[in-house]
Amino acid sequence: MAAPTEVKALDNYRLCVKFSDGVEGIVDLSEFAGKGVFALWNDYREFQRVHIGPDGEIAWSDQIDMCPDAIYLKITGKKPEDLFPKLRELMQSRVLGMVIEWASQHQGELLDLWERAAKNQPLYKVPPLE
Repeated sequence: MAAPTEVKALDNYRLCVKFSDGVEGIVDLSEFAGKGVFALWNDYREFQRVHIGPDGEIAWSDQIDMCPDAIYLKITGKKPEDLFPKLRELMQSRVLGMVIEWASQHQGELLDLWERAAKNQPLYKVPPLE
């Protein structure tokens, strides 16, 4: 995973961030301003204290930080599974498991629908997994 190499506060709660893989961009964090722990940013000078923390986090203090992966996703528009292929595999296996469970719960209906389709008879909806 790419690590942040530079971070700079801009106006209107935006950051300019550069990453080790060459990705750079501006991210708007105004949606967080004044909420929860980010109430600290009500004093804009606190927002301007942004820096890269000792573990690579985007930080404002020792108690307020953001995961650089979340910032990277915002800048690139990618999804978590794009950055973490194992996550995609886990999601796919979970979805497959749910489909198998649904099919086993509705096996009789699915067989009936198969026969109806083969005979060009009207079809009906099968309820979703509960």
